[in-house]
Amino acid sequence: MNLSKRDARKLFLHHQGLLRSASFGKGKTAVFNTINRLSYLQIDTISVVRRAHEHILQNRVPNFDETMLNELMIDRRLYEYWSHAASYLPFSNFRFSLPVMYARKKLKSIDARLARKILQRVQTDGPLRSKDFDAPDQFRSGGWWQWKPAKQALEHLFMTGELMVSHRQGFQKVYDLPENVIPSHVNSSMPTTEEWSKFIVLSMIDSLGVATEYDLGYAKGTIQRLTKLAMKEPIRKAIDYFCREGVLSEISVEG
Repeated sequence: MNLSKRDARKLFLHHQGLLRSASFGKGKTAVFNTINRLSYLQIDTISVVRRAHEHILQNRVPNFDETMLNELMIDRRLYEYWSHAASYLPFSNFRFSLPVMYARKKLKSIDARLARKILQRVQTDGPLRSKDFDAPDQFRSGGWWQWKPAKQALEHLFMTGELMVSHRQGFQKVYDLPENVIPSHVNSSMPTTEEWSKFIVLSMIDSLGVATEYDLGYAKGTIQRLTKLAMKEPIRKAIDYFCREGVLSEISVEG
């Protein structure tokens, strides 16, 4: 099957929600629909004019407001975790973050005593910002509560899934225990490698519309870096499976 460059471009723009105005609707629902279609929205921590992820939404959602992202987190429709990088993700795909969380738990990169104390404090005091773990002036000279180790421990606990981002205040993360963040209806079963690779392929083709094998397997580099799992062959098998089932079609783009 052949496809012209023009038609391939139109297919890509259609799947990205850029071919016509308000492809995903309006308001907060459209923000969710956009992220659900793209499968993730990488979070930009640097703001010059606006943060890059806000530009992505502004180009697709006519009445986008930056508060909508935080509202969707409070509504428990989105969560923060690592995809290609730190991202907003739809909770419907939460189980596909579990292999990374499990792999990160194997890393003994922080003081276990410090991690326990942080978890105990969140359990006792409720959701806390990273700045809430800063030491009072009289204790800044040392001890387990000094800022740098505490921040590293928070990030480690976040990556292992032992803490989650409940929402943000300003742009600062507010951490809470996962049982207070993950909705009860969310599937939290560990996916098999086959399920994970099929999810990666389908989410990428749904986002891009037309893609090379390299595009569909783009996530494998990040996965291997975070989990040490080699995903190249499972992703290739997933592509072959979907081609046999008629879900994907192999095409040639002319020109």
